[in-house]
Amino acid sequence: MRLSIAAISDKQLDYALAADVLEHVRDRTRLLQEIAANLKPGGLLIASTGNIARPYCLMR
Repeated sequence: MRLSIAAISDKQLDYALAADVLEHVRDRTRLLQEIAANLKPGGLLIASTGNIARPYCLMR
């Protein structure tokens, strides 16, 4: 699957959310650069990744 945020004009986002996404992306650097290019000055990226040590994963 291809992910593109190119349709968004530069510097339009106040914040971006990447919840459990980064570990599934081949070119994380490019994705993070695109997100940074689309954040307003002072904008915020909120990111989380999976934690294999969490109880849910350990009990599977």
